[in-house]
Amino acid sequence: MAGQGRKEARSPTFSGTPGEELDRFFQKFRYVAEWNGWDEEMKTHRLFMALDGCALDAISGINPDYATFDEISDVLQRRFDPVERARVYRSELKQRNRAMNESPAGYAAALRRLSTQAFPRMHTEDREFHLVNRFIAGLLDVNIQHNNSVREPSSYGDRHKPIILGMPSLLILYNLHT
Repeated sequence: MAGQGRKEARSPTFSGTPGEELDRFFQKFRYVAEWNGWDEEMKTHRLFMALDGCALDAISGINPDYATFDEISDVLQRRFDPVERARVYRSELKQRNRAMNESPAGYAAALRRLSTQAFPRMHTEDREFHLVNRFIAGLLDVNIQHNNSVREPSSYGDRHKPIILGMPSLLILYNLHT
């Protein structure tokens, strides 16, 4: 199908795993489509064939015979765009509680990973504040939640003061209570 005796270029693939960049995938995919001379219908079908894993799952309800390339790429953008991923991680962080057999340190590490993904541009001090509050809220022991809550900063100046109850001290407190 490649014009003027050129060898057809191979389409890139996209699975939606962390670290894959959707924008780079589409940049290369569009270049390959142009090189190979694909029309809109062929581009749509080839896009389906280029997807795997989570990316394929994201469009599983779409029939390539009735969808356009732009409609499918919009679905993928909404699901795998960094802004959307951060929104998904914020939702996971908000709902994350400590599992029954999970160690406090393991729970704290999981929250730290999620908070970094949920708030990639937030200052470390601000993220730590949210992290400590989520840690407390996610504990199963209500007495520990009540006794160890962290107050909101009362002024802009307080916002930049160190939080006295950080994650390491919170883990020590938690271990003393259990």
